[in-house]
Amino acid sequence: MARDVARGEQLRSGDVGVVSISVAEGVSTLPASELDRLIGGHAKVDLPAGSLLGAGFVGALPITPGTARVGLRLPAGRVPTSPMPAGTRISVVEVAEKSETQASGTQRDAEKAPRSTDAVVVRAPVRAEDRASWLLDVEVNADQAPRLADLASRDRVAVIVRGP
Repeated sequence: MARDVARGEQLRSGDVGVVSISVAEGVSTLPASELDRLIGGHAKVDLPAGSLLGAGFVGALPITPGTARVGLRLPAGRVPTSPMPAGTRISVVEVAEKSETQASGTQRDAEKAPRSTDAVVVRAPVRAEDRASWLLDVEVNADQAPRLADLASRDRVAVIVRGP
């Protein structure tokens, strides 16, 4: 590996290099002829710079049965600034529409907590082209995915990182 690539990240041509090594019997390596096949694939494990790629380290990210993958676009302030590598447990929280908060002139009913959906980060957040928002792929229970996708399309979600 030419640079660190976190689990879930897509490999680009400059991420992987070719080296000549001798290996002990039973050590899995990939031949240089496989390089083109790896580009565009996703890291299934963390791949630190200087490490050798093994078979099965790069490929398509599987979707767990009974779950669905949802893409979120989050403006600054709605996503934590701390690292959220693949596998981080989060809650995606429904936020009120601006018109709801402006019309009432008061905070949300104290006894009514906002709805949230438990999720797992599939790919660490990346800065969007607009440089003002973040893109985040999450995995949720399949029955929650349509509602979450709808809320995300209307800019009505925020993310909270949960403990183990």
